[in-house]
Formats: sequence, structure tokens, C-alpha cells
Amino acid sequence: MHQEAVTPRRCPILRARRTPCKKAGNIYCSLFSLLYVLSLGCGPARAEEAPASQYPQSLWEPGPLLMLNMGPSILSAGIDFKLSPPPGAQETEDELDWLEFIQARLRDDRTRRLIVLETQADPVALFLDAGLIPSRVTSPELWTLLEMTSREASYFVLREKSRYARLRPTQLRPQIGSVIPVPGHPSYPSGHATQVYAVAFMLSRLKPDCAPVYERLAADVAIRREIAGVHFPSDTRSGEELAKKLVDAVLEVPEVARLPMPASLLLLAHADPGTCWPVIAAHDGSQMREASR
Repeated sequence: MHQEAVTPRRCPILRARRTPCKKAGNIYCSLFSLLYVLSLGCGPARAEEAPASQYPQSLWEPGPLLMLNMGPSILSAGIDFKLSPPPGAQETEDELDWLEFIQARLRDDRTRRLIVLETQADPVALFLDAGLIPSRVTSPELWTLLEMTSREASYFVLREKSRYARLRPTQLRPQIGSVIPVPGHPSYPSGHATQVYAVAFMLSRLKPDCAPVYERLAADVAIRREIAGVHFPSDTRSGEELAKKLVDAVLEVPEVARLPMPASLLLLAHADPGTCWPVIAAHDGSQMREASR
């Protein structure tokens, strides 16, 4: 009896380090690495599939389309960040296998609660809630800079989403399911990853010794969007890439170039020596941790 020839399938484990799991001390990254080792082997390859259809324009929600029409605030709308394109069909299938695997293993109650909270939260507020930046009242210039960065990120990530029109994971494989309602715009790049990484990278430019702390928070938020079922790992990587390039571009704008120094001084003035946690001056002249979070 004739049997269809199969080709060796590439091991997803060999590409594990291409996921966002590169932040030391990240609990999700540690779990990802372990689960890859335990679950993903090399077997016969699926027949190579034709590229999936693009995200339909008719499914876009009005809000993101309005933001696209408004354009950016300080950068040129035509700036080319030379973003890497989405992966091909085989890597997309590998990513779907991975997402289907983790949805039954990493969606514990605590992670689900965090996913819901982070979906509703402002990107800058996430760093405040984590105790990593002072309050708006304490450092208004810092907040102005971070919110401006986040707004620019929100426009350019939507522009790239429109360009690539990648379907969401659940549109390609419904059994993955999602913890939250699937957003009404394309998947690539991840908007949450782009915005939270943009804030983290800006903070890292202001206070480089705390960069690993800021970026670890961004990685946690971004990876939970994958656990939620609304993004591929490559969406996250692309969001991080876009955020880094966007922050560089923002800091080159003349009006912005004058802001980081005073913002940096305000940030440093409210950080414990040798740590990354904000503090305020108590009435008796001593120092205490920021209490207005």
C-alpha cells in the first residue's frame, strides 16, 4: 500500500530562545523552557499549508481605526521602522502548537486575574502599581514623557497591524480559546507588548541600572498575552522590536530631547540608593517608600 512520504519536522525546542523568554528571573520564561523540554519533540511534519488569509478589514473595531486616522503626535506618520515581517506557515503552526499546549497548563486563577487587570490598565500605570515609578503628582514631567511615548507606540503598532493583517491565534485554531475577548484588530505586532516595552525602554534610558527590572515587568505582561490566547510569541518579539526602535526615534525629536534629563533627575530623586523603588520624603525629613500608588 502506498504511503505518503513525510519529511522530518523541525524541533520547536531548537527555537525556544526565539520566544520572549530571555529575561533572567522571569518565572514564565522558566516555565516555558521546562514545558518545551517536556512536551515538544520532533515527529513527522504536517503537509506545508498555504499562508492563512489576512485579517478582514470588516472586523476592525471603530476605536483603533479612529486612532489610525488621527495619526501620531510627534513622529512622522511615514517613518519606516523596518520591522521584521510575521513568520511563515510552518513557524506559525509551531506557535499554534505551543499556544494550544500552554493554554491548559499556565492559565491558573492568578494568571487569569492578572491578564484581565493588565488588559484594562494604562501601560504607565502598570509600572506605578508595581512600585517602580513615583506618582504623577510627584513626577509630572516623567509621566508626560512616558504617556507621550505610550501614545506614539499605540499609533505605530496599529499602523503595522494594518500593514501585516495577521489573523489572531484563535481565528486559526479556535480550540486554543482566550481568557479575554479577542481584540478587534490584527495580531501582529502585539499592542500590549509594544506599549509596555516602550515605557520600559524609556525608563531604562533614564535609569539604566534598573533596566532589567523594567524590562522584566514588560516581558511578564507581554507573555501573559500569549497565555491569554490573543497573541503569538512572534507578535511579542515584534512588539519588543518596534518599541526599541520607537523609543530611539522619540528621543531624537528636538522637543523631547530636552525632557529626559529633568525627568531623569526627578526619577533618581525618588529612588532608594542602589535600588529601583521610588520613595518620598516623610514629614520628619526621613525617607519612606512611595505611598500614593
